[in-house]
Amino acid sequence: MSPGSFCPECKTPISWLYKLPLISYLLLGGKCNNCKTQISVLYPIVELLVPLLSSKFILKAANNAELIQKISSNFQEQIIDQALNFVDFLFPVILISITVALAVIDEKYKILPHTLTYSGIVLGVVFISVFGSSYYESSDIFLPVGDGYLTGLLSSLMQLGIVFFSLDALTHIINKIYYKQDALSIASSGLTLGVKALEEKITLVYLLLIILILSLLMNFQDFVLHYLFVILGASYLINEIFRDFFFTKHDQSIPLEENKKTVLGGGDVAMIAMISVIFGLSKTLLIVLIGFYLLFVFLMFKFIKIFYQGAFDKGTEEKLSGLEIIKSNLARHVPLGAALAVSFIAGMMFFS
Repeated sequence: MSPGSFCPECKTPISWLYKLPLISYLLLGGKCNNCKTQISVLYPIVELLVPLLSSKFILKAANNAELIQKISSNFQEQIIDQALNFVDFLFPVILISITVALAVIDEKYKILPHTLTYSGIVLGVVFISVFGSSYYESSDIFLPVGDGYLTGLLSSLMQLGIVFFSLDALTHIINKIYYKQDALSIASSGLTLGVKALEEKITLVYLLLIILILSLLMNFQDFVLHYLFVILGASYLINEIFRDFFFTKHDQSIPLEENKKTVLGGGDVAMIAMISVIFGLSKTLLIVLIGFYLLFVFLMFKFIKIFYQGAFDKGTEEKLSGLEIIKSNLARHVPLGAALAVSFIAGMMFFS
Protein backbone atom coordinates (compact mmCIF):
# COMPACT_ATOMS: atom_id res chain seq x y z
CA MET A 1 0.00 0.00 0.00
CA SER A 2 2.91 2.33 0.65
CA PRO A 3 4.80 3.38 -1.37
CA GLY A 4 2.50 3.21 -4.40
CA SER A 5 3.25 1.06 -7.45
CA PHE A 6 6.24 2.11 -9.55
CA CYS A 7 8.27 0.73 -12.44
CA PRO A 8 11.10 -1.43 -10.98
CA GLU A 9 13.41 -0.27 -13.81
CA CYS A 10 12.98 3.54 -14.00
CA LYS A 11 11.24 3.98 -10.58
CA THR A 12 8.49 6.13 -12.16
CA PRO A 13 5.23 6.06 -10.13
CA ILE A 14 2.38 4.37 -11.99
CA SER A 15 -0.84 6.37 -12.39
CA TRP A 16 -4.26 4.86 -11.62
CA LEU A 17 -5.02 4.60 -15.36
CA TYR A 18 -2.25 2.02 -15.75
CA LYS A 19 -3.27 -0.04 -12.73
CA LEU A 20 -6.46 -1.50 -14.21
CA PRO A 21 -6.13 -5.31 -14.09
CA LEU A 22 -5.43 -6.89 -17.51
CA ILE A 23 -6.76 -3.83 -19.40
CA SER A 24 -3.73 -1.65 -18.55
CA TYR A 25 -1.31 -4.42 -19.59
CA LEU A 26 -3.03 -4.66 -22.97
CA LEU A 27 -3.20 -0.85 -23.41
CA LEU A 28 0.53 -0.52 -22.65
CA GLY A 29 1.44 -3.44 -24.90
CA GLY A 30 3.21 -5.11 -21.97
CA LYS A 31 5.75 -2.26 -21.59
CA CYS A 32 6.37 0.56 -19.12
CA ASN A 33 4.81 3.81 -20.36
CA ASN A 34 7.94 5.77 -19.43
CA CYS A 35 11.06 3.65 -20.12
CA LYS A 36 9.43 1.00 -22.38
CA THR A 37 10.89 -1.85 -20.29
CA GLN A 38 9.01 -5.13 -20.72
CA ILE A 39 6.47 -5.77 -17.93
CA SER A 40 6.63 -9.29 -16.50
CA VAL A 41 3.89 -11.56 -17.81
CA LEU A 42 3.37 -12.66 -14.18
CA TYR A 43 1.29 -9.50 -13.57
CA PRO A 44 -1.53 -10.28 -16.04
CA ILE A 45 -1.37 -14.00 -15.14
CA VAL A 46 -1.98 -13.21 -11.45
CA GLU A 47 -4.65 -10.63 -12.34
CA LEU A 48 -6.49 -13.30 -14.34
CA LEU A 49 -5.84 -16.13 -11.89
CA VAL A 50 -7.43 -14.48 -8.84
CA PRO A 51 -10.92 -13.92 -10.35
CA LEU A 52 -10.85 -17.36 -11.98
CA LEU A 53 -10.04 -19.04 -8.66
CA SER A 54 -12.67 -16.86 -6.96
CA SER A 55 -15.40 -17.74 -9.45
CA LYS A 56 -17.02 -20.27 -7.07
CA PHE A 57 -17.46 -17.56 -4.41
CA ILE A 58 -18.59 -14.94 -6.93
CA LEU A 59 -21.37 -17.26 -8.18
CA LYS A 60 -22.30 -18.25 -4.62
CA ALA A 61 -22.59 -14.57 -3.56
CA ALA A 62 -24.67 -13.74 -6.65
CA ASN A 63 -27.07 -16.64 -6.00
CA ASN A 64 -27.35 -15.71 -2.31
CA ALA A 65 -28.03 -12.07 -3.20
CA GLU A 66 -30.86 -13.12 -5.52
CA LEU A 67 -32.29 -15.48 -2.89
CA ILE A 68 -32.18 -12.79 -0.17
CA GLN A 69 -34.03 -10.39 -2.45
CA LYS A 70 -36.77 -12.96 -3.07
CA ILE A 71 -37.39 -14.25 0.45
CA SER A 72 -36.80 -11.10 2.54
CA SER A 73 -39.71 -8.64 2.57
CA ASN A 74 -38.27 -6.26 5.18
CA PHE A 75 -35.93 -3.72 3.57
CA GLN A 76 -33.76 -3.30 6.68
CA GLU A 77 -33.29 -7.06 7.09
CA GLN A 78 -32.47 -7.32 3.39
CA ILE A 79 -29.71 -4.70 3.72
CA ILE A 80 -28.16 -6.53 6.70
CA ASP A 81 -28.36 -9.92 4.97
CA GLN A 82 -26.81 -8.52 1.77
CA ALA A 83 -24.00 -6.92 3.80
CA LEU A 84 -23.26 -10.26 5.52
CA ASN A 85 -23.41 -11.99 2.14
CA PHE A 86 -20.83 -9.51 0.81
CA VAL A 87 -18.49 -10.12 3.78
CA ASP A 88 -18.94 -13.86 3.28
CA PHE A 89 -17.86 -13.37 -0.35
CA LEU A 90 -15.00 -10.98 0.43
CA PHE A 91 -13.27 -13.19 3.01
CA PRO A 92 -12.33 -16.15 0.72
CA VAL A 93 -11.52 -13.81 -2.19
CA ILE A 94 -9.03 -11.82 -0.06
CA LEU A 95 -7.53 -15.09 1.20
CA ILE A 96 -7.14 -16.36 -2.37
CA SER A 97 -5.51 -13.05 -3.39
CA ILE A 98 -3.07 -13.28 -0.45
CA THR A 99 -2.28 -16.92 -1.22
CA VAL A 100 -1.64 -16.38 -4.95
CA ALA A 101 0.69 -13.50 -4.07
CA LEU A 102 2.52 -15.71 -1.54
CA ALA A 103 2.98 -18.47 -4.14
CA VAL A 104 4.47 -16.12 -6.74
CA ILE A 105 6.70 -14.29 -4.23
CA ASP A 106 8.00 -17.54 -2.69
CA GLU A 107 8.84 -19.02 -6.09
CA LYS A 108 10.49 -15.81 -7.35
CA TYR A 109 12.10 -14.21 -4.29
CA LYS A 110 12.38 -17.16 -1.86
CA ILE A 111 10.47 -15.42 0.95
CA LEU A 112 6.96 -15.50 2.42
CA PRO A 113 6.38 -11.92 3.64
CA HIS A 114 4.78 -11.59 7.08
CA THR A 115 2.89 -8.62 5.61
CA LEU A 116 0.70 -11.20 3.88
CA THR A 117 0.76 -14.22 6.23
CA TYR A 118 0.14 -12.17 9.40
CA SER A 119 -2.60 -10.18 7.66
CA GLY A 120 -4.22 -13.50 6.71
CA ILE A 121 -3.99 -14.71 10.32
CA VAL A 122 -5.57 -11.53 11.74
CA LEU A 123 -8.27 -11.60 9.06
CA GLY A 124 -9.01 -15.27 9.84
CA VAL A 125 -9.24 -14.70 13.62
CA VAL A 126 -11.60 -11.72 13.14
CA PHE A 127 -13.80 -13.55 10.63
CA ILE A 128 -14.05 -16.79 12.64
CA SER A 129 -14.77 -14.76 15.79
CA VAL A 130 -17.61 -12.84 14.12
CA PHE A 131 -19.17 -15.68 12.14
CA GLY A 132 -18.62 -18.41 14.72
CA SER A 133 -16.20 -21.32 14.96
CA SER A 134 -18.51 -23.72 13.12
CA TYR A 135 -18.64 -21.49 10.03
CA TYR A 136 -15.32 -22.65 8.56
CA GLU A 137 -14.92 -25.47 11.09
CA SER A 138 -12.05 -23.72 12.82
CA SER A 139 -11.86 -26.44 15.45
CA ASP A 140 -12.74 -30.10 15.59
CA ILE A 141 -12.92 -29.91 19.40
CA PHE A 142 -14.79 -26.81 20.46
CA LEU A 143 -14.01 -25.20 23.76
CA PRO A 144 -16.73 -25.60 26.43
CA VAL A 145 -17.74 -21.94 26.53
CA GLY A 146 -21.05 -21.98 24.69
CA ASP A 147 -21.93 -20.75 21.22
CA GLY A 148 -21.30 -17.40 19.66
CA TYR A 149 -18.44 -14.98 19.19
CA LEU A 150 -16.37 -16.13 22.19
CA THR A 151 -16.29 -19.73 20.95
CA GLY A 152 -15.03 -18.58 17.56
CA LEU A 153 -12.33 -16.36 19.08
CA LEU A 154 -11.05 -18.96 21.56
CA SER A 155 -11.21 -21.72 18.96
CA SER A 156 -9.13 -19.76 16.41
CA LEU A 157 -6.62 -18.74 19.11
CA MET A 158 -6.26 -22.40 20.13
CA GLN A 159 -5.42 -23.43 16.55
CA LEU A 160 -2.92 -20.57 16.36
CA GLY A 161 -1.27 -21.56 19.63
CA ILE A 162 -0.98 -25.26 18.74
CA VAL A 163 0.47 -24.71 15.27
CA PHE A 164 2.85 -21.85 16.07
CA PHE A 165 4.13 -23.47 19.25
CA SER A 166 4.51 -27.00 17.83
CA LEU A 167 6.20 -25.96 14.57
CA ASP A 168 8.41 -23.29 16.16
CA ALA A 169 9.51 -25.69 18.91
CA LEU A 170 10.08 -28.59 16.50
CA THR A 171 12.03 -26.40 14.06
CA HIS A 172 14.11 -24.86 16.84
CA ILE A 173 15.03 -28.25 18.34
CA ILE A 174 15.80 -29.99 15.00
CA ASN A 175 17.85 -26.99 13.84
CA LYS A 176 20.01 -27.22 16.94
CA ILE A 177 20.40 -31.01 16.76
CA TYR A 178 20.86 -31.41 13.00
CA TYR A 179 22.48 -28.14 11.90
CA LYS A 180 24.14 -27.29 15.24
CA GLN A 181 25.77 -23.83 15.24
CA ASP A 182 24.87 -23.12 11.59
CA ALA A 183 21.17 -23.21 12.38
CA LEU A 184 18.93 -20.20 11.91
CA SER A 185 17.22 -19.62 15.26
CA ILE A 186 13.62 -18.45 15.12
CA ALA A 187 13.44 -15.08 16.85
CA SER A 188 9.90 -15.52 18.10
CA SER A 189 8.83 -13.39 21.04
CA GLY A 190 5.55 -15.31 21.16
CA LEU A 191 7.50 -18.58 21.42
CA THR A 192 9.83 -17.43 24.18
CA LEU A 193 7.33 -15.09 25.86
CA GLY A 194 10.24 -12.66 26.09
CA VAL A 195 12.32 -14.99 28.27
CA LYS A 196 15.74 -16.40 27.33
CA ALA A 197 17.74 -18.68 29.60
CA LEU A 198 21.38 -19.79 29.56
CA GLU A 199 24.04 -18.79 27.05
CA GLU A 200 23.22 -21.70 24.71
CA LYS A 201 19.93 -19.91 23.86
CA ILE A 202 17.80 -22.57 25.54
CA THR A 203 14.47 -20.75 25.68
CA LEU A 204 11.28 -21.13 27.64
CA VAL A 205 9.96 -23.24 24.77
CA TYR A 206 11.71 -26.32 26.21
CA LEU A 207 10.13 -25.74 29.60
CA LEU A 208 6.69 -25.35 28.01
CA LEU A 209 7.26 -28.49 25.94
CA ILE A 210 8.10 -30.47 29.09
CA ILE A 211 4.96 -29.10 30.82
CA LEU A 212 2.81 -30.18 27.86
CA ILE A 213 4.31 -33.69 27.76
CA LEU A 214 3.89 -34.10 31.52
CA SER A 215 0.28 -32.89 31.37
CA LEU A 216 -0.49 -35.43 28.65
CA LEU A 217 1.16 -38.23 30.65
CA MET A 218 -0.72 -37.22 33.81
CA ASN A 219 -4.06 -37.19 31.93
CA PHE A 220 -4.94 -33.58 32.70
CA GLN A 221 -8.43 -32.64 31.64
CA ASP A 222 -8.78 -31.47 28.05
CA PHE A 223 -9.80 -27.94 28.93
CA VAL A 224 -6.44 -27.34 30.70
CA LEU A 225 -4.56 -28.04 27.46
CA HIS A 226 -7.16 -26.12 25.46
CA TYR A 227 -6.73 -22.96 27.49
CA LEU A 228 -2.94 -23.34 27.64
CA PHE A 229 -2.91 -23.22 23.85
CA VAL A 230 -5.41 -20.34 23.85
CA ILE A 231 -2.97 -18.37 26.03
CA LEU A 232 -0.11 -19.27 23.67
CA GLY A 233 -2.22 -18.27 20.64
CA ALA A 234 -3.09 -14.94 22.27
CA SER A 235 0.61 -14.44 23.05
CA TYR A 236 1.51 -14.89 19.39
CA LEU A 237 -1.31 -12.67 18.21
CA ILE A 238 -0.63 -9.79 20.61
CA ASN A 239 3.09 -10.06 21.30
CA GLU A 240 4.49 -11.17 17.95
CA ILE A 241 2.00 -10.34 15.23
CA PHE A 242 0.67 -7.02 16.54
CA ARG A 243 3.48 -5.58 18.65
CA ASP A 244 6.56 -6.95 16.90
CA PHE A 245 5.28 -6.72 13.35
CA PHE A 246 2.50 -4.23 12.73
CA PHE A 247 4.02 -1.63 15.07
CA THR A 248 7.68 -2.17 14.16
CA LYS A 249 9.44 -1.42 10.89
CA HIS A 250 10.75 -4.54 9.15
CA ASP A 251 12.81 -4.95 6.00
CA GLN A 252 11.56 -8.12 4.34
CA SER A 253 13.29 -7.51 1.03
CA ILE A 254 16.27 -9.58 2.25
CA PRO A 255 15.96 -13.39 1.83
CA LEU A 256 17.41 -15.87 4.36
CA GLU A 257 21.16 -15.77 4.71
CA GLU A 258 22.91 -18.23 2.41
CA ASN A 259 25.04 -19.73 5.19
CA LYS A 260 22.13 -20.23 7.60
CA LYS A 261 20.06 -23.39 7.54
CA THR A 262 16.62 -24.13 8.88
CA VAL A 263 14.26 -27.11 8.64
CA LEU A 264 11.20 -24.88 8.27
CA GLY A 265 11.28 -21.13 7.65
CA GLY A 266 9.36 -18.62 9.78
CA GLY A 267 7.25 -17.75 6.73
CA ASP A 268 6.24 -21.41 6.27
CA VAL A 269 5.25 -21.64 9.94
CA ALA A 270 3.14 -18.45 9.67
CA MET A 271 1.46 -19.72 6.49
CA ILE A 272 0.53 -23.05 8.11
CA ALA A 273 -0.79 -21.10 11.13
CA MET A 274 -2.94 -18.99 8.77
CA ILE A 275 -4.39 -22.18 7.26
CA SER A 276 -5.07 -23.67 10.71
CA VAL A 277 -7.03 -20.63 11.91
CA ILE A 278 -9.43 -21.04 8.99
CA PHE A 279 -9.68 -24.83 8.62
CA GLY A 280 -8.77 -26.35 11.98
CA LEU A 281 -6.06 -28.90 12.75
CA SER A 282 -7.25 -32.05 10.94
CA LYS A 283 -7.91 -30.30 7.62
CA THR A 284 -4.71 -28.28 7.99
CA LEU A 285 -2.77 -31.54 8.33
CA LEU A 286 -4.40 -32.82 5.13
CA ILE A 287 -3.65 -29.55 3.28
CA VAL A 288 0.00 -29.63 4.44
CA LEU A 289 0.38 -33.29 3.37
CA ILE A 290 -1.06 -32.48 -0.07
CA GLY A 291 1.37 -29.53 -0.20
CA PHE A 292 4.32 -31.87 0.45
CA TYR A 293 3.13 -34.25 -2.29
CA LEU A 294 2.85 -31.32 -4.73
CA LEU A 295 6.32 -30.14 -3.70
CA PHE A 296 7.73 -33.62 -4.31
CA VAL A 297 6.22 -33.72 -7.82
CA PHE A 298 7.49 -30.18 -8.54
CA LEU A 299 11.03 -31.06 -7.40
CA MET A 300 11.02 -34.25 -9.46
CA PHE A 301 10.16 -32.29 -12.62
CA LYS A 302 12.78 -29.71 -11.71
CA PHE A 303 15.53 -32.30 -11.26
CA ILE A 304 14.55 -34.12 -14.46
CA LYS A 305 14.87 -30.79 -16.29
CA ILE A 306 18.27 -30.16 -14.68
CA PHE A 307 19.58 -33.60 -15.63
CA TYR A 308 18.18 -33.25 -19.15
CA GLN A 309 19.96 -29.94 -19.66
CA GLY A 310 23.23 -31.34 -18.25
CA ALA A 311 23.18 -28.75 -15.49
CA PHE A 312 26.34 -27.05 -14.26
CA ASP A 313 26.70 -25.40 -10.90
CA LYS A 314 26.95 -21.59 -11.03
CA GLY A 315 30.51 -20.32 -11.26
CA THR A 316 32.09 -23.72 -11.95
CA GLU A 317 33.11 -25.46 -15.14
CA GLU A 318 33.11 -28.90 -13.55
CA LYS A 319 30.05 -31.02 -14.17
CA LEU A 320 28.37 -32.11 -10.95
CA SER A 321 27.12 -35.58 -10.06
CA GLY A 322 23.39 -36.23 -9.77
CA LEU A 323 23.46 -36.22 -5.97
CA GLU A 324 25.49 -32.99 -5.85
CA ILE A 325 23.02 -31.29 -8.21
CA ILE A 326 20.10 -32.28 -5.97
CA LYS A 327 21.89 -31.16 -2.79
CA SER A 328 22.94 -27.88 -4.43
CA ASN A 329 19.37 -27.07 -5.49
CA LEU A 330 17.80 -28.10 -2.18
CA ALA A 331 20.33 -25.94 -0.32
CA ARG A 332 19.25 -22.86 -2.31
CA HIS A 333 15.51 -23.00 -1.76
CA VAL A 334 12.62 -25.44 -1.53
CA PRO A 335 9.41 -23.58 -2.50
CA LEU A 336 7.20 -25.13 0.18
CA GLY A 337 5.15 -21.92 0.39
CA ALA A 338 4.13 -22.18 -3.27
CA ALA A 339 3.07 -25.83 -2.82
CA LEU A 340 1.12 -24.96 0.35
CA ALA A 341 -0.58 -22.12 -1.54
CA VAL A 342 -1.86 -24.51 -4.23
CA SER A 343 -3.15 -27.05 -1.68
CA PHE A 344 -4.71 -24.26 0.44
CA ILE A 345 -6.65 -22.86 -2.53
CA ALA A 346 -7.79 -26.42 -3.34
CA GLY A 347 -8.96 -26.63 0.28
CA MET A 348 -10.89 -23.36 -0.14
CA MET A 349 -12.65 -24.87 -3.15
CA PHE A 350 -13.60 -28.20 -1.55
CA PHE A 351 -13.94 -27.48 2.18
CA SER A 352 -15.82 -24.16 2.17
